[in-house]
Amino acid sequence: MADLEQLERLVRLREAGALTEAEFEAQKLKLLEGEPARPAQGSLPGNLIAAGALAVTILVAAVLWNRDPSGSPSSQAAEQAAPGQASAAATGPVSPVAAANPASGSGDPLAATNRAALDFATSREVIGLNGAYLEQRLGIPREKREGALVFDVGGCRLSYSIDKGSVRAFSVEIDRACQPKIADAPVGPGTTFGQILGRQSGGELTASCLWSCGNAADPTIDLVYPGARYNQEIAIQYSTDYEQASGALDLWQQAGRKRLGIDYENEADFPYEVSHCVRNPPATLRPSLLRLKVRTVWVYLDDDGRSC
Repeated sequence: MADLEQLERLVRLREAGALTEAEFEAQKLKLLEGEPARPAQGSLPGNLIAAGALAVTILVAAVLWNRDPSGSPSSQAAEQAAPGQASAAATGPVSPVAAANPASGSGDPLAATNRAALDFATSREVIGLNGAYLEQRLGIPREKREGALVFDVGGCRLSYSIDKGSVRAFSVEIDRACQPKIADAPVGPGTTFGQILGRQSGGELTASCLWSCGNAADPTIDLVYPGARYNQEIAIQYSTDYEQASGALDLWQQAGRKRLGIDYENEADFPYEVSHCVRNPPATLRPSLLRLKVRTVWVYLDDDGRSC
């Protein structure tokens, strides 16, 4: 047994480089002939041999440690070799959405999914869809009542008008949390009528009401792209709020009264047809209208030929 242990020790010393091949063979021969194994004349001193044996022991221990099934040392080494990358065991497989859109949502699959859902929900393609199909695509609605569905999608609240089972219109309120794409262009709280007209011609500035507006809703100033055959009769209306529009509405009303020769004491003479859905603002008013910011967007089927 002692001979076997000495032989194994010689093997380890040779593998560690403490013995040359010739020295190993000489010591092995002496061991097999029954003589105690000693270093050959001129071989390395005993303390260096001991140091070599220690090095072998440390090397073997390191190899075994790295083969630890827990993976701790090797996982640490892998993370050091590739900083910032979590192991597959920790993060799971990469989402196909994130892989296809690496820059979308800063690599967040959920953000990319929400953006895709919002792009669909605010597209012209939803007009005419079956309401049940819309629910299947967007999930459980926040509100569901006769003729209406309301969803929260990607930070936006969307209200859909349903007629005979099909989507006829939808609206979305614009704010910092809700910045959808409308007609393939982003719309945010800082987007102005002038910017929209700058990238897409054909829009007309209108006022919903100048006089005798009632209490149902505050009057607005809108930028309207009417429905036409080329866009499947689907209109888009960008609306500002009353806070921005009030001053311009007063100036527009004054210009209309002056044009018609109507004073403020004779309200009944201000015809309904010239005070509601008013087009063609005064030229002097147009620059200030172009600076108005969008607060609500409406997309609707305009098959009756009216844009407001």
